[in-house]
Amino acid sequence: MSALPPISKRRISIHLDDGVDSAELSEADVMISRLGMILRSRWCFSLGTQLRIHIQASVPTERRDYVKIRLEGIVVDCETDSEQLNHYRTTLLFMEEQ
Repeated sequence: MSALPPISKRRISIHLDDGVDSAELSEADVMISRLGMILRSRWCFSLGTQLRIHIQASVPTERRDYVKIRLEGIVVDCETDSEQLNHYRTTLLFMEEQ
């Protein structure tokens, strides 16, 4: 199994479930945990917004060169990103599957 590419070369595609928009982000722009995620993007969401996102990341596996994940959550924080002009830092709390 080959080593993962350096972080600077790994890209993550984020697609809003409604198909209205998508973004190509670096691995540093997305932090995912078991409970939620923090996303740095040009999108500004209102608190309480329910989001369904599709993520595709270039992570080589034995079967393919990428992984796809579908996530659903609620925006619990969205503020201007002090590190990047015209970008926001959004915190999404995952919803439990029913």
